[in-house]
Amino acid sequence: MSSECPGDAVPLLCHSSDVQAASSRPETVPVTLLSGAAVTVLDGAFVFGACALDIRKRLGEIHPVGDKHEYRLLVGARILEDLEVVPRDSAEGITAVVTTRPKTTIMVKNLTYEYTICDISRWLNEMGLLGLYDLISVTTDLTTFDVSRGANPGYCFVNFVRESDASRCFDLLSGVDLGSLRGRTKVSYAQVQGRSAYLRRCREKVAAGKPLELLGLRFGMAAFAADGAREKLEDWMGLPHFPSADELIAQIADVDEFCRVRKTISLWFSEN
Repeated sequence: MSSECPGDAVPLLCHSSDVQAASSRPETVPVTLLSGAAVTVLDGAFVFGACALDIRKRLGEIHPVGDKHEYRLLVGARILEDLEVVPRDSAEGITAVVTTRPKTTIMVKNLTYEYTICDISRWLNEMGLLGLYDLISVTTDLTTFDVSRGANPGYCFVNFVRESDASRCFDLLSGVDLGSLRGRTKVSYAQVQGRSAYLRRCREKVAAGKPLELLGLRFGMAAFAADGAREKLEDWMGLPHFPSADELIAQIADVDEFCRVRKTISLWFSEN
């Protein structure tokens, strides 16, 4: 989904290593991203074909903007999606702006432990939120998580496409009795905000290549399309292949870990 630039985005055609701000207003600070017909992006860190998410991360490392702001890449007035590659023929028209980071991710506490991601999604849909959220994350560290307690640790994170929908969930999803021994549901803003942040974390885990972490990712992360349909993890992360649960289990040699994984599969994969 494309959107309009939230402020001025005037390209500054100086050298790509000379990343500099053009305004003191933190919400709309244009910075140089590409220089003329240069082949490299951001002082040689990227070449054409890099996705917007990688470039945004690199921009943040070179020119930090703090937790309350973030970079957005634009072609003209259109914001590039996280996994959209930088088009070669638009080099001179690509800019980056610093904007206030929207609060789109909430934490829902006091879930019943038996709820799988499928159950959480059904509950959200029943509450009239179908198509409004694009990500559900359940923390699943399989080295410590006691799967005998259930399919989640009592909470989950949900990211919404629009900030306004996340905001209204404080009333809509709070105080619901889902059968948790801890009481009715509570809603707060998550510390990690935005689909991009979760996507970046997932791709970092994939790059690390630890089978148990990847299995936890396979269990505990679900992305959703605009129509509410669940997306494949590899498509969401922009990967040609993401190992299946069976492939990951085959890589896990420790007996205790294997037993833990088998229990988890019976709990969490029964509906997928």
